[in-house]
Amino acid sequence: MGLADWLKQTFGKASAKAESIVPPTPSAPIEVSRLAAFGTEGGPSLHEALALFRHARQTTDEGSAVATLVARDKVVPLPDELALEVGRALDDRGEVAESIAILERSRSPVARILSADIHEQSGAYAVALALIEKVLLVDYEYPGAKERLLRLRERLGIVHAQVERTHGSATIVSERPKAPFTILREAGRGGAATLFAAQDTVLRRQVALKAFHNGRSDRAALLHEAHTTSKLAGPGVIRVFDASPDDGWLAFEWAEGGSLRGRLDAKDERLIDAALWLTPIARTLARIHGAGFVHLDIKPSNVLFLDGSSLRYPIVSDFGSARREAEPSGSGSLGYVSPERLSGRNAHADDDVYGFGRLVEDALAALAGAMRPQTGETLGTLARQCLAPTNVRPRDGGALAALLSTSSIRSSPSDS
Repeated sequence: MGLADWLKQTFGKASAKAESIVPPTPSAPIEVSRLAAFGTEGGPSLHEALALFRHARQTTDEGSAVATLVARDKVVPLPDELALEVGRALDDRGEVAESIAILERSRSPVARILSADIHEQSGAYAVALALIEKVLLVDYEYPGAKERLLRLRERLGIVHAQVERTHGSATIVSERPKAPFTILREAGRGGAATLFAAQDTVLRRQVALKAFHNGRSDRAALLHEAHTTSKLAGPGVIRVFDASPDDGWLAFEWAEGGSLRGRLDAKDERLIDAALWLTPIARTLARIHGAGFVHLDIKPSNVLFLDGSSLRYPIVSDFGSARREAEPSGSGSLGYVSPERLSGRNAHADDDVYGFGRLVEDALAALAGAMRPQTGETLGTLARQCLAPTNVRPRDGGALAALLSTSSIRSSPSDS
């Protein structure tokens, strides 16, 4: 067997594979000048620009195409998809700083993952970790993000940090340079967002960081919640501190006392003195309704306590479902939506009164064994009044607060 035959027999498959990945030689030079017109009137579309650039990468025009788009990005930022392609090309060419610069202007998870990998390769582990955490804030299940998180923690020597688990997902624990918050743990998870306990690194206060699952596609919902909460700022309403529509998060004040849901689950007997916490909630609803809004999601998990040692300061949170009176009301939490709303009626203040009645029922069920029969009967009557048909139940928070002022729902000392 000759040498040529032996090489073919031994390495034939590998040679075939190598040949298959060699890019074809283009039949005509790339029009780099066409790429220079991207973003201008008559310039190429995004789809065309991507095709031109990918073609250029297979030719000696690659350097010119990369330089052209980098220059164009400084005039008009490139769309995420094109910025990612240019960032990859720069990285492949060893132009690391330039690659990072263009990728950092993209907020897409894939761009942040690539940027994190580049930082990791250069030893900038803390910066890489910050980028991975931003990905996790938008999508906690993003492929490859958690694996990178654990690897970068180990590189930074924080593998022994406490990791709590909520709903089966690991909490993010790290120091994040050049970011407004340090995430401490996951505090809750819902259909639209995940709630984290976080530390404001500038003002040194704990906050509740609500990270929406779908990033930019949740922008309208995020802005609605932020604007509505701000408009209703005042006693009994959670305060919003900061917001980033582009990154998909809202920062609220931290409620040290947790939620009413948590206290009911723990059968906290201090709740037996129902007037202590029900009356402030009713007054808050009266203020919300007086401003022309309906909360539309009154339930135990949306009632929080600012003080861990007292029930005197309940606040209403989560205004994502809130609408102005008479606007279409949308969906709600099963079990707390009035029959009228389920039938398609627009938002009405007595929808919140109905949710309040269900909340009272929850309290009765959780504390039935601890309260006196007379207290239970009084709360039962209150619940039935709130759950009555729309023409019978209190019409709004003001009527509800008036009803509570005449109702003997305060327990005697022996109840607690």
